Amino acid sequence: MRTIVAETRIAAPPEQVWSLLARTESLRTLSGPELDLAPVETWPEVLTQGAVIQFNVRTFGLPMLWACEFVKVEPPHKWVLQQRTSPFRFWQVAETLYPVGNDTLLEDCICYAVNGGSIGMAIAAPLLIPKLERIIDHRHRAVHRLIEPAAAAAAAAR
Repeated sequence: MRTIVAETRIAAPPEQVWSLLARTESLRTLSGPELDLAPVETWPEVLTQGAVIQFNVRTFGLPMLWACEFVKVEPPHKWVLQQRTSPFRFWQVAETLYPVGNDTLLEDCICYAVNGGSIGMAIAAPLLIPKLERIIDHRHRAVHRLIEPAAAAAAAAR
């Protein structure tokens, strides 16, 4: 099993960051063009524990069906999404928001295992790890781009 953790500080309180991240449509928007994430069915509007979402993604040009469940949702601080079906043996993403003064520390933690054990990981790692890092980087940059101007405007209006 492998884990990738990425953190970024966002100039907005957790409640404001959560308001973006708690909308299921944000999963699509923030995942970026590299995944080309496309819902298979109508998703719930807001994250709820036990909700299952199905989507197609393009990975290395191949379409793949994923079904994931929100196994934990703790507004406005954390959600955990775990695969039901995917090309991985195991896949879980936890997104946690920590208050830091008036800001938020956003932490993404991806735990995964590929099929084929250590041989599968040795083959997949050189392609997979950089791709996951690019996806997380895109996500964090997109959150900054979408949240921080609104937070600055709200602070100036006070």
